[in-house]
Amino acid sequence: MSSVYYGRPRLVQPWSPKQKGPNEFCQKTLYENEQRFLCSAPTLNGKQYCETCATKTLKGKDRTVPAPTVLDAYHWSNDQLIPRKRA
Repeated sequence: MSSVYYGRPRLVQPWSPKQKGPNEFCQKTLYENEQRFLCSAPTLNGKQYCETCATKTLKGKDRTVPAPTVLDAYHWSNDQLIPRKRA
């Protein structure tokens, strides 16, 4: 038995990350009828969102504001209550 170790050569090339290409389609997730789907509209210069989705996101129009709830006149959080004066 020899006293010198001869290792085997590597059979696999070391891993390197694959370069990702620019986005060609919009990646915005939209919701309609309780179903989600991608917008998939064409984008310019490899951006993530198309122009319509980008303006909706910047202006906050992608979410609907819930209607304000009408509080009961004697609800605990109603600050318009006038306390009764005691005699």
